[in-house]
Amino acid sequence: MTYRLRLDVVSVDAAIRALDLLRRLSVEMLELETAKRNDGFLVHLSYEAESEQAARHITVRIGQIVGVTAAEMLLAAADEVDPSHVKACAHTARSAPSLTSPY
Repeated sequence: MTYRLRLDVVSVDAAIRALDLLRRLSVEMLELETAKRNDGFLVHLSYEAESEQAARHITVRIGQIVGVTAAEMLLAAADEVDPSHVKACAHTARSAPSLTSPY
């Protein structure tokens, strides 16, 4: 099932930590949108999860990241996800730097 996650983050580093956690949890990202705000960034992403319980677990884990001030899970309607973004987001998620990397 497709879920949507809304995050308020205070810095780019916090957003990268959230994306890195998704990568480590092997979450299949479908779409990613960001917007700059005065107090940080707003991040919306769509992803696949096996169940609502799994989606809630992902939301809770991301909400525990330092710099994430809010994390909200929403059920995404199938027509909300633009399939043209799937390939680009998957590539971006795989090429994002790991926080455990020395580079």
